[in-house]
Order: sequence, then structure tokens, then C-alpha cells
Amino acid sequence: DVDVDVAASFEPWARALLPSRDLTRATADARTSRTTSSRDDAAKVFATKAFAYVYDKGYRQMFNALGYPGREREGEIAVEVLGETHRHGRLLDVSCGPGNVTSILVDARLWDVTACDYAEAMCERCRETCGVGVDVYRADVADLPWLPETF
Repeated sequence: DVDVDVAASFEPWARALLPSRDLTRATADARTSRTTSSRDDAAKVFATKAFAYVYDKGYRQMFNALGYPGREREGEIAVEVLGETHRHGRLLDVSCGPGNVTSILVDARLWDVTACDYAEAMCERCRETCGVGVDVYRADVADLPWLPETF
């Protein structure tokens, strides 16, 4: 059954999105580890407009070839899962990339969506993809600027 396979492949991602753990501790733990030079070198590649374009136009297709359900279905699953537990209010899309799933979350009109990504180039693409209706910020997932209870 395809729906069972989709749900199984989505489960780890959905669990990361759900408010099922102590975010205060996770944030404190994440802040104790500092970036390394190899991470900084890799981040430079991710920060380029060229990478943002390649990710959006090519890398996503590789995900599909590996069995991911695709942009639209991933977004639908996110809306379904989040709609069951987080019906209204504020929602943070961390590592939003070019805004593929973010735009679907915005279109659902169930949440006040904020998005962030480490790379400003991805933030720019997310703003282009989503248009108005979402605030997009450059932020490091290991050092988010919001208090845990914000979202």
C-alpha cells in the first residue's frame, strides 16, 4: 500500500516537527557545540545562489528517485500531521530551503508561518516561492533566535 510506505518514510520528519520533546534542553545542548571550519566550508557552498537553484531544480528530483513522495505530497502530509496536533497559531519551518513545503503550509491558512534557513540564498528562494504571507529569516538551526515557546 503506497500510503503506508509514504507514512513510514515521513515518520522521522514528522516526529521532528511535532512538539514532543523538551526544546529548552535541546536548544541549550545545541548551543554548547560551536561550528567547525569544515562546517563553515560546507556552509559556503550551501549559501550560494547556484546551490539554491540546483537544490530546487535537481536535488529534489534525486529525493523523488530515492522514494520520497515529492513536494506536493510531502506538504500535504505535513499539513495532515500538524493539523492533528498544532491546529492554529504560530509554526516555524526550520531549514526551509527554497520554500517547497513552506508554501504549502502557508496556503493551508491554518498557521502564522515563519521560515528560516542557514543560507541567505535559500531564504531568498523561499521568499520568491511563498510571496507574501510568510516571514523568512536567516538563522542557524544550532542557534535559533527564538525562545522555545514562541512556536
